[in-house]
Amino acid sequence: MKQITQFFGILLTGILLWGCSNTDKPALAIHEQQYIQGIELAKNGDFTSAIHSFKTALMEMPGYSPADGSMAIAKDAEAGKLKPQAAMALFRAIDFGNHFDNEKKIRELNLAISIDPNYAPAYNERGIAFFDMGKFRQALSDRNHAIELSPNEPASYYNKALTCEKLEMFEDAIDAYARFIERANPRQKEHVEYARFRIEELEELVLQGRKNT
Repeated sequence: MKQITQFFGILLTGILLWGCSNTDKPALAIHEQQYIQGIELAKNGDFTSAIHSFKTALMEMPGYSPADGSMAIAKDAEAGKLKPQAAMALFRAIDFGNHFDNEKKIRELNLAISIDPNYAPAYNERGIAFFDMGKFRQALSDRNHAIELSPNEPASYYNKALTCEKLEMFEDAIDAYARFIERANPRQKEHVEYARFRIEELEELVLQGRKNT
C-alpha cells in the first residue's frame, strides 16, 4: 500500500513548478486558484475574505485538505484564538512550504510561535518542515508539543507515527497510529486505512525483532 504522507501540512503538491515559464505551467483548477487566493488574503490579515476563498475551494473539491486546514487557521484568527500577527506569519510559512522553501518556512513558524506559543498547528507545521529536511528528532519534538497543546487533534498523532517510523521507534509509531484512528474524522478515511495497514506491518516487524533477540 502506497504511503500517504504527512497531512495538515498545507502543501499544494505538484502545482508550483520552479524554472518553468508561464506557458509551461499547468493550468490551475478552480479549487487550487481559490486556495492560493485564500493564502494571499490571509498573509495580509484579511481572514474573513480568506475563509470565503477556502470555502469556495472546498465547494469545488470537497475534502481538499490544504483548504480545509487553512480555513481552520483563518477561523481561529478571526475568532481571536490566534493572534493576528502570528496567523499572518503562519500563512507566510505555508506559502513558503508551497514553494518547497523549508528554511524560510521554519523562520516564519519560529516567529509565529514566538508571538503565540500555545497554538498547536504551528508546531505541527514546523514538524512537517523538519521532517521534510530529514531532521526527525526535531520533528518528533514538535509533534509531541502539538499533542500536549491539543491532545484531540488527530493529524498530530498521524504525523508523529510517520516520524517514529523514520526513527525506528516502531512501538511508539503503532501507538500513535492507534491514537490517530481513535480521533480521526470521516474526511480522513484514506489516512485511517493507511494507519491500519501500517499497524499490521509494524506489529509483524516488532514480533520478528523479538524472535531474533
